[in-house]
Amino acid sequence: MITIPYIYIVAILIVIWAIYRIIVLIKSKEKNILREVVINIFFIYFLILINLTICKMNMLQIRFQHKFHVNYIPFIETINMFKDNFMGIGNAIYNVVGNILLFVPLGFFIPLLFKKKNKIINIALYGFYASLAIELIQLLTAINLTDIDDIIFNTLGAVLGFLIYNVFYYAIKKTKLGKLARKVTSKFDGNLVVLSIKPLSIMFGAVLLFTMITMYNSTISANTSNEDIAKVVFKDSKNTDFQAVKDLSEYKLFLKDEENYVNLISIESILNNRWLDSRKTIERYQKSNGDYGISTIYNNIVDKDNVSMSIAVFGKNKNASKLEIIFNGKSHIEEIKPNEYFLVIYPSFETFKNSDIDNIYNRGESKLLKIRFLDLRGNDYNEMKFAN
Repeated sequence: MITIPYIYIVAILIVIWAIYRIIVLIKSKEKNILREVVINIFFIYFLILINLTICKMNMLQIRFQHKFHVNYIPFIETINMFKDNFMGIGNAIYNVVGNILLFVPLGFFIPLLFKKKNKIINIALYGFYASLAIELIQLLTAINLTDIDDIIFNTLGAVLGFLIYNVFYYAIKKTKLGKLARKVTSKFDGNLVVLSIKPLSIMFGAVLLFTMITMYNSTISANTSNEDIAKVVFKDSKNTDFQAVKDLSEYKLFLKDEENYVNLISIESILNNRWLDSRKTIERYQKSNGDYGISTIYNNIVDKDNVSMSIAVFGKNKNASKLEIIFNGKSHIEEIKPNEYFLVIYPSFETFKNSDIDNIYNRGESKLLKIRFLDLRGNDYNEMKFAN
């Protein structure tokens, strides 16, 4: 996953916007300072909108290995949210009201800035287009899914903003404030989507280029040896030595002895030719607590109820000859060497319901997973202790 602080995105967008508006003002025969102020207030709203939708938690997070999660059935997710006892009705109300309020400024600013667009059908369409664009971009991000309900509520928010503007203008049209509002508006009657494509496409291209540069600087060539990859991954450790390394699908897992702990660290392949330097410790155990640990390796969240995953077993062997992973009723056996570190990975991903994996680390209760150490004769070797 590539993570870019939102402040960098803001800086890029502001620079491009400033250049664009300066060019527009230079080419303009008449300079309307008041209108320019309102346009820039609208741009600030645009930045806030991006922050609350695409760059949540002040980060642009892009995941390269994930399935698209799209809900195209109206209101089904909203109904499920209201039924969800865990999240609570307050969260559902917050989501619905928040999505509506988010687009109220859009419905207010468009008729204020463009007099001939002061029609409910125009505002509804522009609200729909803007929301759809955001939802499509969210498909590339790590923490979002695309939901038709968001588009519906966003569009309703734009329409609400339109109604608020018209009530507001009716109340002030005979006052000095109404005169100022008329001074701000434009008689432009073209397509606002076409008008906005040029600056938005430049902004999108610049952010995309910055993201690609960040991705390149945060990744390692697929042709790099494991030893050289380790020099990057473990550059903050006392040494770059590792005890074992294994590949599974798009993941590469390193087993490393860190004095009192044994760590299992993963990096992932992106775009088929780069290793992402995420330095993610997916599991660790304290040596004093046992001889081996277990880690789940998630491939994809299939849907809200199901997940695709594999299992890694790692640690330092005593005198066992083989290790058997029985996962979802299927067996995988590998030989391990006495008194040496081992990393054994179940070679495929299995799909389970989320409710079935709650006790996967509890070997006494788990129906999905069983770990067996075997001696030379194929009998159970019981000297290996699981580090809880």
